[in-house]
Amino acid sequence: MQVLFKIPTFADRFYRGAKKIFETDPDPANSFFVQMAKLGHGLLSGEYSRAPKEGEDKKTWVRPLMFKSLVGRGHPEFSTGRQQDALEYLQHLLGLLERNLRSRGETNDDPSRVFSFQVEEKLQCTSSNCVSFKNFSEKMLLLPIPLDKALNKAEVAAFQAIEATKSEGISCRSLFHSRTKKNEKEKQRQFQKKFDSL
Repeated sequence: MQVLFKIPTFADRFYRGAKKIFETDPDPANSFFVQMAKLGHGLLSGEYSRAPKEGEDKKTWVRPLMFKSLVGRGHPEFSTGRQQDALEYLQHLLGLLERNLRSRGETNDDPSRVFSFQVEEKLQCTSSNCVSFKNFSEKMLLLPIPLDKALNKAEVAAFQAIEATKSEGISCRSLFHSRTKKNEKEKQRQFQKKFDSL
């Protein structure tokens, strides 16, 4: 979240624009925008990064419990206190931001547009050599890292062993999630293969 609020579009929307958000939102506890503005204020105002004055409480931290609760609400993984994957959390957060903006009709003021880029996919028929191009929008560029290049091979092997034991008791939900991840990995592998062939 600290990195996200270093991006000017997020700081402008949720820190510099916080006063307007606080004044106009009727339900602060359930408002994604209010909770983002509170977090932005906590991270960027400087109130929590200075030494306390004499006789003042030593509040030197930001505990965004309402933010965490609101963002995780209804999500099977992010509603828990367990550690989560940063990429999945960022994708969830950006999706939540887009949905909330769309519900307000404010899609032109989306601070996450700074992540958007166009990907061009080139497909070539091996028999006719005909070429087809397809463009689509993305927000994440996944770069595969070969496991043989990992510096922490022992930790990777231990993680894979733990994951293998977890898969023995698969539920329908985790099976779907696993298949979705496999589909994403397959798409990523195909994209990398096509990218390497250009």
